[in-house]
Amino acid sequence: MATNNPQSDETDKTDKNSRIITEGRAKIVLPPGVFYNPVQEFNRDLTVAVINEFSKIFYRDGIGRKATANSAKREGDNRTYVADGEDIPELRILDALSATGLRAIRYALEVKGRLQITANDIDSTAVEVIKQNSELNKMSDKVVPVCNDAALLMHRTNGEVGRYHVVDLDPYGSPSPFLDTAVQAVEYGGLLCVTCTDMAVLCGRASTTCYAKYGSTSIPNTPHIHETALRIILSTVSSHANRYGRYIQPMLSVSIDFYARIFVRSVQLKPRFCPDLMRAYSPLLLQISLEITYVFLQKSKFLFLDMKSNPGGGLANMVIYNKFDNEYILEVKYINLLQLTIILG
Repeated sequence: MATNNPQSDETDKTDKNSRIITEGRAKIVLPPGVFYNPVQEFNRDLTVAVINEFSKIFYRDGIGRKATANSAKREGDNRTYVADGEDIPELRILDALSATGLRAIRYALEVKGRLQITANDIDSTAVEVIKQNSELNKMSDKVVPVCNDAALLMHRTNGEVGRYHVVDLDPYGSPSPFLDTAVQAVEYGGLLCVTCTDMAVLCGRASTTCYAKYGSTSIPNTPHIHETALRIILSTVSSHANRYGRYIQPMLSVSIDFYARIFVRSVQLKPRFCPDLMRAYSPLLLQISLEITYVFLQKSKFLFLDMKSNPGGGLANMVIYNKFDNEYILEVKYINLLQLTIILG
């Protein structure tokens, strides 16, 4: 269980079933059956650094003050919210899939400012562990354990009151089941952090699965597969955000080992952003030379490819073709089932 941080190797038996694990400034109890991934330590280190930088934007741009003031006006409170004293707004963070609570506790210990952190997990045993670990680190005043389905919790808090300034999604596998509610649960100007551990899908081993989950088709064996994976994720998050009048601003996107991690700000979608969206979304057009042994020409000048070298099949624009001994050699510039929707940087 070696990691980059020597402190993480500092594991002691508390009893025959549980261990104490130290990571960053946090110390947690890890009982059997509760998920903990030591390889993701860099992910957590990176997220602490990004949230610390975001907190500066949070106070500089008055994101929290605006949200707090709007809430206060609806409740008949006319106070002026300032950036110091007792009226400093809390940075509300949601750790949607918390497991041991390690992320939430590290945020409480290592992120500067006034914090209110919701550590959610659907497993009641994990929630008890979160409570135990927050008490162990004396962070019970900042970390609030919640037992709920992550998507349902975010759906309930997607109104202007109760939105989070930071939403952290770190699922096992694809985040796609949570994205629709996650983009709604982030306050305007807030930060959305998303991890994808299904890089095999995003890098072309299961192109049809990638299309089903992300609305784009991954292509294997290309020199830029990891960059393409990041662009697929950004495209998917952007698509979900646009449906709810939001526009994402990527802050940091990384591909590390077996996972990808993106950090985006969610801002209100204004008419002036719409041309940028049209320019940002673009299909990746592949130029491929294929030998066609079976071709069915349609009146619409499209053709159907039924061949082993085109496992996806589908419609293709016919660009050039020549007949050689009853075989067709075509140069294909567009294949819809190989279409890859990406965001161009």
